Amino acid sequence: MKMASEQQLAGMDGLDYAVGRLAAVYGLNRAIPSATRWDQGIGLGDLPNYYVKQFHRGEPVEVWSTGAVNEAAHPTLASDAAEMLVKLARSTLRGTFHTCGSESCTRTALAHRCARVFGGDPGLIQEVALDPEVARQHADIRPPYRLVMSVDKTAQLLDHRAYGVDGGLEVFKRQLEEEDLL
Repeated sequence: MKMASEQQLAGMDGLDYAVGRLAAVYGLNRAIPSATRWDQGIGLGDLPNYYVKQFHRGEPVEVWSTGAVNEAAHPTLASDAAEMLVKLARSTLRGTFHTCGSESCTRTALAHRCARVFGGDPGLIQEVALDPEVARQHADIRPPYRLVMSVDKTAQLLDHRAYGVDGGLEVFKRQLEEEDLL
């Protein structure tokens, strides 16, 4: 759906536009800092938010591992994405830009990296099958298995290289600490 929308924009004569592509966004909800999308029932959840919550509680960190979900993506810290989108909006650049984290990783690797940054027990990480109810609700959606893209062009044009996985998680940890949420 996103790609179809981008193609429609690109085909419109004389349209002055810029699109910032996002992927795997996580971070603080500045309107309600203590809530994640997971807690609000919006979407399936922000994986690092979920992983950190589970590690903090000492509960199993269930990682969906199946071809029916994105296996790899670019985790993107919300505040970093917002900064890039503002730079893009203020620029004269036009077209489509990858305004996501600068490094891709799998769901399981992300869980392990969250454990390392946040001091979680990696023994809590469990690869599980996709929840059957979620699979039923999204049966007609075929997500890309590996959502991997280059951010080099965007980084150069916006003079802003997004965080890699560990850098984004470190900043996220500081943000949570500043809000007294850890």
